[in-house]
Amino acid sequence: ATKPALATGMLNRALRAGTPARWVTGDEVYGNDPGLRVECEAQQIGYVLAIGCDRHVRTSAGPIRADALVASLPRWAWQQLSAG
Repeated sequence: ATKPALATGMLNRALRAGTPARWVTGDEVYGNDPGLRVECEAQQIGYVLAIGCDRHVRTSAGPIRADALVASLPRWAWQQLSAG
């Protein structure tokens, strides 16, 4: 099984066992798998999953590359936070 498929199974088992979870995170390997995102949404679990810069994302103006979308945002749209 792929890593995202394994993660989806682990998430489902943990939730069925009553483990509290409000959100999950993952790198690009997990973010590129639509099944994991669909499962998180079905379980009403928040998620932050990385995607490749060349991935197209849906917007009201139509699909656009992730890197082009980020580049089009004004500087004030970002907030830098420490992760340490």
